[in-house]
Amino acid sequence: QSTGETFRVEGMTCSHCEANVVRNLQKIKGVKSVVADNKSNTVKISGSGYKTDKVKEIVNELGYRFIG
Repeated sequence: QSTGETFRVEGMTCSHCEANVVRNLQKIKGVKSVVADNKSNTVKISGSGYKTDKVKEIVNELGYRFIG
């Protein structure tokens, strides 16, 4: 069963930021696809079995702010 979630992430300012977030979040086990949008400050993730805590950890490590 695949689920989709949208998270609010602040600090992405350009397409390079989006690509950085996408590339790193796609490495998480269970994540199928990631779409980051700096204009709406959102990251959409689809997949199953991934942990939101891991998403938050990676986003914050990259220097962006995971809001939830």
